[in-house]
Amino acid sequence: MEAARDRFQEAETLKAGGELEQAAAKYMQLVNDMTKRLVLGVETYVDFLDAVYNLPKVVEGGTPSLSEEEACGMQRLVTRSFVCLAEIYDHMGEDVQAQRYRKFMQKAGMTAK
Repeated sequence: MEAARDRFQEAETLKAGGELEQAAAKYMQLVNDMTKRLVLGVETYVDFLDAVYNLPKVVEGGTPSLSEEEACGMQRLVTRSFVCLAEIYDHMGEDVQAQRYRKFMQKAGMTAK
């Protein structure tokens, strides 16, 4: 979790410095890595898709390799990263991409906290 928070902060620093494309790349890399970690142990593609679209439910009670606290913390960072990605694309004037992120968040049951 500490490494994930450090990576999130690095993306935040890039975003604050106006380096939006680099920040977006860092957020997306973080989302991909954390999502893979959260669904570690999922055995079929169908189960993987179910997990990706139901991350809040996946992390309840922890995962086979993470405590509930770690899993919930990672899920919060995934959600915050998606929020930041939508904000970046809004700022860049790419409304369609920003809306795609928000639509995915809604479909996956992610709420910003």
